[in-house]
Formats: sequence, C-alpha cells, structure tokens
Amino acid sequence: DMTADKYPVLHDLAPGLWSAAGLSGRGIGVGTVLGRDLALCALGQAPDAVHPITALTPRWYHFAHSSIVRLATAAYRIEDAIADFRFHAMGQEFF
Repeated sequence: DMTADKYPVLHDLAPGLWSAAGLSGRGIGVGTVLGRDLALCALGQAPDAVHPITALTPRWYHFAHSSIVRLATAAYRIEDAIADFRFHAMGQEFF
C-alpha cells in the first residue's frame, strides 16, 4: 500500500466516491487529516487538502494482473502437489 513517491493519495473515483490510499503504517496521524478531507468532499465542500485529490489512473501492469495471479496460483498448486507427493512417499501422514 505504498505509493511510488511514498506520499498518500486521495482519488476521485466517481461522483460522490473518493478513496485514500498509500498510508502504509502512517495511518493514525496522516489518516486523520485525509479523513477530514474526505469528509469535506462528502459534504460537497472543497477541502484545503494537504494532498491533492486526483483521478485514479491505471498503472501499466494492471492489464496483466489477473493473468499473473492465475499463473502464480497454478505454480504454487503444482509446488504444493509435489511437496505432498514427496511427504506421502516417505510414509509420513499429516496427523
């Protein structure tokens, strides 16, 4: 949940919908300020935002995300199956 420049971001996702992200362990202090800014947005007031409110832009790797996750999941399932086979081949049981 860390941004490239290590600063939290406020995103205007759709009319009436905002998000705050990138706090990564700094949620207590900074999150309070971001929460105030989001509350002002919800009330229809323009906040004097500490962090600018920007539109959410897709990153270059988002197009491949689901394929990468499917591939990684398949690889870990194969790895688990091999480990189970070796474990049972040695005559050991789980319990």
